[in-house]
Amino acid sequence: MAPLQQLRTHIVKLFIFVTVTAFLSFLSFYYRHRLPSTTLNPWAGGKADSLNFASSGPTSGHKHPIEVLVEDARRKHTHIIESQSKSLKQAIANYKERYNREPPPGFDDWYHYAVNNNATIIDEYDSVMAMFEPYWGITARELRARVREALDPRLVGDSMNGVRVKDHQVSIVNLKSSLPQNNMNILKDRMDSFLQFLPDMEYAFSTLDEPRVFVPHDVVQKAVNECPTSDEDAADPWEINTEWPSKVYFTDDGKRRTWDIGTRSCPPNSPARSRLSSRPQKDTTDEEDRLSFPHDVSHFKNVCELPEAGSMHGLFLSPWGLSHTNTLVPTFTKSKLSSNQDLTMPSPDYSSEMTPIYKPYDESEDMPWDQKENRVYWMGAKTDGYFSDDRWRSSQRYRFIRDLNNGSKPISLLRQNIDSSSWEPYNATMKALSKYVDVKFSDRVQNHCSEAVCKEMEDPKEGLVTSNREPTGAPYGNKFAFDIDGHSYTERFRRLLYSHNTVFKMTIFHEWHDDFLVPWVHYVPVTLGMEELPETLRFFLETEKGQEIGKAIAEDGRRWAQEAWRLVDMKIALFRILLEYGRLWGPGRDITGECPWDRKR
Repeated sequence: MAPLQQLRTHIVKLFIFVTVTAFLSFLSFYYRHRLPSTTLNPWAGGKADSLNFASSGPTSGHKHPIEVLVEDARRKHTHIIESQSKSLKQAIANYKERYNREPPPGFDDWYHYAVNNNATIIDEYDSVMAMFEPYWGITARELRARVREALDPRLVGDSMNGVRVKDHQVSIVNLKSSLPQNNMNILKDRMDSFLQFLPDMEYAFSTLDEPRVFVPHDVVQKAVNECPTSDEDAADPWEINTEWPSKVYFTDDGKRRTWDIGTRSCPPNSPARSRLSSRPQKDTTDEEDRLSFPHDVSHFKNVCELPEAGSMHGLFLSPWGLSHTNTLVPTFTKSKLSSNQDLTMPSPDYSSEMTPIYKPYDESEDMPWDQKENRVYWMGAKTDGYFSDDRWRSSQRYRFIRDLNNGSKPISLLRQNIDSSSWEPYNATMKALSKYVDVKFSDRVQNHCSEAVCKEMEDPKEGLVTSNREPTGAPYGNKFAFDIDGHSYTERFRRLLYSHNTVFKMTIFHEWHDDFLVPWVHYVPVTLGMEELPETLRFFLETEKGQEIGKAIAEDGRRWAQEAWRLVDMKIALFRILLEYGRLWGPGRDITGECPWDRKR
């Protein structure tokens, strides 16, 4: 071959190599970082994750479905850890790619604060960002006015406290009782270490456990698509405008069905909106048809896609209280539903080291996993809601206690076909698993029901096993510990993750840590219906592979909690959340009209 032709051939090969390499690098960056703001779904508690699937049922392979889910989840967690930004420049670029906007002022201070405190997670804040999306659709001036109204004690009594940051000093607004005071002191303590970097702001923090903000779908839809124009004549942010028209009203709809309220933000054609009556739907009698295991937990917590929640969760059946508004007013609560517009932050209740109300994890009460009893344990209160009729029977904690203690309860389990090695369902009863179950109520306090219903609950035929209260460390004697919603989230989740227990978690609530914790790596997720729970218990409690995986989840969850859910990690998350909120609240947005780059104007 002539030298010139050889040169041309080498040039072509080099060009192809460089082009392919560049293209593969682009694909790697694109799929690693492509998270535009349009994927932030304020109705699903975050974004749809391409690594997740809705569920996993009986498989045709030799592996149990839970084994497959665990392997997938471990790959996802490894991907999350390896993809975190390693520099401020990379964190800023990643932020822009994900959210179609500049990071908020102070982002560099937050990044250095996070790195200096050995933060494991830098970029995973999609759930946090999703909850702010509707609030870009109202002016900063109006947002401030609504917050000020929400803090008016004539409107909310002692159910709302305010935190005011001005000139790097923090003060509490509308403080009424000792319990909120303890929460507010914890918030102030968390903020002290980064207060010097915060802009001026004022925010509302609910003293109630339940969500507060339920806005009609058309209002939310408009808000997430548009941005207000600039307002160069905006007033001093601290000026109280007595002429501003009142828009914030709170209504208490406790002790009644609340499905219509809880789903008013859902799209009109969503499954949830198709059954606004909250009437229980007829359950299928074929347990085998319903056996699947949750993979995409956000899907199973998406109220808009979960019509059965209306007849299975106490918050919708008959909550003790539900003081709510249908106005977009930014309100921080301890947890939220996918279908409502509250903002979340790390709950003060998780700082059990700083409060006399909840006892922190005590290493001396715990023991290695192999030394624990091979059982699943739960003890808790009847805090699903307030019941004056038979709706209590379908609420989550009552179903849990009754069904797991009922030996004649029909259940569906899986067994491996000897010939094909596939896993196939078969019918059984809870008696097959009774020896592994220690779950019961801890109180007989009669404040959760009417006199007639409370008397009904005491009938032994109802199967509501109740015992004297046991020590906080009682779960540590068992390999498996359960955590299940009451009227809202529960604070025991963090304490259990710190232990050597394998934690089972059933919740429909979203919290600030949703992007930090990976189901099937750090804990075992359980659906609201709990149809898959018996087979999940059988797999973990009776099989050698289940014991191996269960122990790994216990230790991985514990290790991750110690690395990513320290007290300082809650400060890091709060710092990031308040920077995002401060940008929305502050006068700078009035003047510039700043909004995400892909929004309409």
